[in-house]
This record gives sequence, C-alpha cells and structure tokens, in this order.
Amino acid sequence: MTRGARFVLAVAALMGGLGATPARAGDHDHDGASSPYIVGTWKFAPNPTQSPSVDTEFRFINPTKLNVTLEYAFFELDGTFCGCDRDDFAPNKTTIYTMLAEELLPPPLPGGPPVFSCKGTSGALKSIVFLNDGERIILDGASQVGFQTHAFGDLVETDTSLQGKVMTEAAMQSVPLSDKTREEIRKIHEQCVTVNGPLSQ
Repeated sequence: MTRGARFVLAVAALMGGLGATPARAGDHDHDGASSPYIVGTWKFAPNPTQSPSVDTEFRFINPTKLNVTLEYAFFELDGTFCGCDRDDFAPNKTTIYTMLAEELLPPPLPGGPPVFSCKGTSGALKSIVFLNDGERIILDGASQVGFQTHAFGDLVETDTSLQGKVMTEAAMQSVPLSDKTREEIRKIHEQCVTVNGPLSQ
C-alpha cells in the first residue's frame, strides 16, 4: 500500500471516529437538541362560533430521570409577555397542549391574569425547566425536548390532539446556556410567577 493510500485511510478512519463519537451523558453545555431552555412559535386564530382556523399544538418531553418544573411563556410579536402556564414534569413525561386549551384555562390565581392573554395571532413561546430550592430555580441536570405542530383549516381538537387540513411539525430550538441566557431564564420565571404564583404555594 502506498504512503498516499495509507494517509487517505487514516484520515477516513479519523473522520469516521469523530462522526461516531456519542454525546457525553450529563453534558452541561446543553448544545444539542435538549436544553433547560427551548423556544418556538405559537399561531392561533380563534373563532367564537366554531373551532379556530389556525392553532398550534406543543409537545414537551422530559428526557431525564428528574422531577422538574416546566414553565412555558407566551409573547406577542413585539416581545410583550402575554401569559404563562406551569406543570410538574415527571421523568419521561410528555406534556401536550394546544393554544385553544390554554385560552380556555381559568386564571391560576383568584382575580389574577389568565394563562393566555395574547391579542395577536402569532408570537414566540419560551419554555424552561428547572429544579428548585424554595423560590430559587436550579438548572443543573434539567433538560427538555419540544415539538410544535401548526394546523390550518377544518380543525378537530381534543385535550391531547390537533388535526387540520394542513399541518406542519418542527422541533423547538434549544438555547445554549450562557450568563445572558441564564438571566433570560430568570426573567421568564419571574414573569410566570405573576400568572401562576410562587413555586412554594
């Protein structure tokens, strides 16, 4: 075998080895598909007399063995906060909801704001998961994966499913952790507390 052929084989083996290297378990950089912080988009065009003409279904999955808290906050296109929901998020649990289901929820706090109060027909959704010590949120080890489905026309909905003439599905985007994104997670949680109350209640 010539020196050039041996070099090509060595490079190919190295490239194959790098491609096959698995992600480290417990990687705290959260630079893959899961993160304590993921983002997506909501679309919702309600109709007072029948089903919405446009709706979004979200599915969040807890890929860890941790019991964490899931908070998902809604924002208008201009960035205005307009609602938040909170769930207990058990290991391997999938949390599913539609925008219609969110709109129909009563306010979590007596006399408080509703879970969803957005005025527009689309915007951003920011979802965070965390452990907590009293009111202090802890991100270490917490992670989530999310998917969003937008459905259009002749919608049929239940508590756990959404069907329409046209449907598109996409993964929600994970946000790598940094000092700035950790601060954004803290701000999202503070806004969610105004809707859902403190964690210790």
